[in-house]
Amino acid sequence: MDTIGTVYMQMGLNDEAKPLLEQAVEIRREELDPGDPDLALSLDNLATLYTNMSRYKDAEPLYSESLEIREALHGQSHVAVSDSLLHLANLYTNQNRYAEAGPLYQRALDIREAAPEAESLEVAAILGDYSSFNRQQSRYAEAEAQCERALNIVEKVLGRDHLRVSQLLNDLALLYSDQERYAEAEPVYQRALAIGERERPPGHRELNETLSDYAKLLHVMGRDEEARELEVRIQG
Repeated sequence: MDTIGTVYMQMGLNDEAKPLLEQAVEIRREELDPGDPDLALSLDNLATLYTNMSRYKDAEPLYSESLEIREALHGQSHVAVSDSLLHLANLYTNQNRYAEAGPLYQRALDIREAAPEAESLEVAAILGDYSSFNRQQSRYAEAEAQCERALNIVEKVLGRDHLRVSQLLNDLALLYSDQERYAEAEPVYQRALAIGERERPPGHRELNETLSDYAKLLHVMGRDEEARELEVRIQG
């Protein structure tokens, strides 16, 4: 049930995923020891679904329980603990609970950086989310350094034309735009868009976001006709 429910969730079929993931948690609570790692995984999956549905109050105790299980099993410095910390940090950020989120991002990053592969995709994922967190609070220097480092890692591991590169490029361009560094932002948007249009189908949410963000930049730069051309390419 966990596997099928997770697949539905990844497809955006939350209503189909919900009963499967809820039942998976119920079954594992009945059949497994309270400290079993498989229970932690099921809790994570259901909490992620609730987060996707903006049911943050329902997600928080599940993420917290998963974190407690992993800390009890592995200690406070295990890489599995960093995953739970990142989930909670993102949840708090979604609720503008920045004072609670910040230390969790840092702790998750510290754990991953102490692991043998300190330049891993897992490190890049934390850096990307941490960067977005800092951008929301206008901490641009920290956000930019984290985004650039995440981008370098992903390019090294997955190649310069991977979709995760496109996502980070869009984030970096937003950082430049927020600081009115428009001339620097534009080529970054262009590269993000080139990758997205090559790898995504028309109308994909993330492709539409890049088109929209780039169009906003062009409007700010007074290039309204070019901006409208991009907006026409946004498909619902």
